[in-house]
Amino acid sequence: MDKYINNMGFKIVYFIAGPKIVEDMINKGLLDTLFCTMSMNIVGNNIFDTFIRGDILRRDIRPFLMNIFLSGEGKGKKIKQVFYKFNFGK
Repeated sequence: MDKYINNMGFKIVYFIAGPKIVEDMINKGLLDTLFCTMSMNIVGNNIFDTFIRGDILRRDIRPFLMNIFLSGEGKGKKIKQVFYKFNFGK
C-alpha cells in the first residue's frame, strides 16, 4: 500500500482501519495525523482492539495531542464520546 501511495504522489490519504493497518502506517512513517474516537463505555472482553497489535513499535513514537473534543448528550450533557487529533510531527 505504501508503494502505491508514494507512486501515485498522493499528499493526503484518508483511511479508516484497524490496528494492523495503523501499526504498518506508523512503522513506515506514512502517518502524519491520527484521528481517534473513544466511546465512553466500559467493556470487559477481548474482542475490542487497541490502536496497534503485535510487537513493540520499531521506533519511539510520541504523537503530539492537537485537539480534544467532548461530545455530550441529554439534559445533563453526560460525555458520551471523546474525539482526539494527534500529530506525528512530520
